[in-house]
Amino acid sequence: MPMLVSSTSSIHSAGIYSLDYREHRILTASKDSRTVFCSLATDGTISAIRSFDAHHHGHVIKCVRSRDQHVFADCGNSSSVCVFDLREPASEPVLRIEEPHGRGTVNVLEWHPTNEHLVLTTGRNVAIALHDLRRPTEAPTRELLGHIASNLASTKSIYRPLFLDHGRAIVSPGERYVCSTPLLPSNANQLTGRTRSFEWKDRSS
Repeated sequence: MPMLVSSTSSIHSAGIYSLDYREHRILTASKDSRTVFCSLATDGTISAIRSFDAHHHGHVIKCVRSRDQHVFADCGNSSSVCVFDLREPASEPVLRIEEPHGRGTVNVLEWHPTNEHLVLTTGRNVAIALHDLRRPTEAPTRELLGHIASNLASTKSIYRPLFLDHGRAIVSPGERYVCSTPLLPSNANQLTGRTRSFEWKDRSS
């Protein structure tokens, strides 16, 4: 059994829904509507450095992901995605994406591995949304459909899509399916069995 190296219960006052680790730095997102930036010392000590606690207006934060050592984003029940830059002195978002999945919760976000401007999000509706942060007030650049049954308007499932092959493709679980698609619709592969290819819905035109 792996040995417990370190633990702490002093960072949040409620359950932790998401954790991101990068180069001895930890980000945690919680039911207490706070995202906390911590350091992990070589002796295993976890120390809180900064707290971000007003941007979701008391709503649960369900996911936090770092893009690099400076920039991270979180999302949750406020229907918003908030992007932060740790180099900024103020603990306020440098940009927001409002209601990327309507007025419902935003459950998961994922950064593109090679394009710093692209973020995937999922929520209660049945689309996976691809956002270009250079246009945060516009509709998603593209939406992926097909991983949730077409007769459903929403889903209770919380699922995490991932970029594959350096961002050239996306794979995602869904309602009884695993879906995979290249990012370019013209190259969409036709998958068989209990695997569906995604249907791209282009929102950029």
